[in-house]
Amino acid sequence: MERSSHVPSRDVDLSTQAASGGFFFSPGPGAKLCRSAPRSLTATMDLHLRHVTTYQYAGPVQFGPHRLMLRPRDSFDLRILDTQLDIFPNAELHWSHDVYGNPICVATFAGMADRLEITSG
Repeated sequence: MERSSHVPSRDVDLSTQAASGGFFFSPGPGAKLCRSAPRSLTATMDLHLRHVTTYQYAGPVQFGPHRLMLRPRDSFDLRILDTQLDIFPNAELHWSHDVYGNPICVATFAGMADRLEITSG
């Protein structure tokens, strides 16, 4: 008899996991996650995200300071390898951290424009 190396999957009730703190989001009732095997403590995952916010105005406007929270904080289990922030129109950027260690960027604008586009990735 041939042995299979396939590990049977099992359904996990995400609402129970979320209530116990096992996940960082709150899924809808009855949501399921299929797992094929326990996750290794040394497992890594590369995740590439791109976020674009665009505002279009009928005419040129003056922008006030914008507080941007577009980058997660580094921690023992999350390492940011590369990040980029593009803003149109050009802005002066000031980086700091909040009391929880989250990176905060404040963008200040000198001129007027009819469009604001913020791209993070």
